[in-house]
Amino acid sequence: MCYYLVFEQWYLVSSTGLFVVLVLVFVSLSFYCSASETAFATAHTDKRIQAKLSDETEEIAVRYSNFEEIIREQGLKNLSKGQWKIYERIEKDNNRLQLKSASLDETSRAIYVGSFASISVFLNVALAAFLPIAMVAQTVPLLPIELYVPHPIITTSEIKFDLALATFDISGRKTLVFLASAFPILILGKVVPKEVGALFNMFFAYRLNWLARPLVAIFWVFPATMSGPLKLLRWLAARNQKT
Repeated sequence: MCYYLVFEQWYLVSSTGLFVVLVLVFVSLSFYCSASETAFATAHTDKRIQAKLSDETEEIAVRYSNFEEIIREQGLKNLSKGQWKIYERIEKDNNRLQLKSASLDETSRAIYVGSFASISVFLNVALAAFLPIAMVAQTVPLLPIELYVPHPIITTSEIKFDLALATFDISGRKTLVFLASAFPILILGKVVPKEVGALFNMFFAYRLNWLARPLVAIFWVFPATMSGPLKLLRWLAARNQKT
C-alpha cells in the first residue's frame, strides 16, 4: 500500500530534485535538533564534558597568569600592539568559555532542551508545508474508497439516521506529502537522533556549542513561556502527593 501511495504517485512530483532536497534538508536539521535536545539533557551529568570544561578553565587561568607576568616585567604602558592583541584574544576565549559553561550547566538544561524540542517541531511542520512546492496540481482521485456513513434525517417529530454512500480518496498530494515526510521525520528526525545524542553528547553539546547558543537565543521564548504553567503543574502535583 505504501509503495503504491508513494512510488505509483510520483508523477505528482514536478521536481524530483527539489522534493528530495527539501526532505534531506529539513530531516537533517531535525536530526541535529533532536540529537542536541538529548545531548543537552545529559551534558550536566557527563564527567567527560565537565572535565573538559575544567581543563579549559585551567588553560585560561594559565594564560592570564603568563600575561600578568609580562605586565610586571614590562609595565602596562609599555605593552606592544601585538601583546594587547594577545590579551584581547584571552578575553574573547574566556567569554566564550563562560557562555559555554553556562549553557552546559543544570540551570540552563530546561531552556536548551525545550528550545531544541521547539525547533524540531517547527522543522517537521515546515517540511510538510514546503513539500507541495515541488508537486503538481491535484488530479483525479486514484484510490477512491466508498463507505456507508450515518446520515441524519430530521423530521417534525424525530431524528432518524440512515446510511448514505460517501466516497473518500486516500491518494493524492496530501497522502504523498504525509508518507514522504512522516516516516523520515519519525525515524531520522526523532528515534535515531535521540540515541545518537545520548551517545555523542560531547560532540553535539560541547563541540557544536557555538552553533547551539545562537539558536537557543532565538527560540528560548517558547520553553520560557511554558515554564510558568509547568511550575504550576509541579506545585499542584507536589501538593496532591502531600495530601
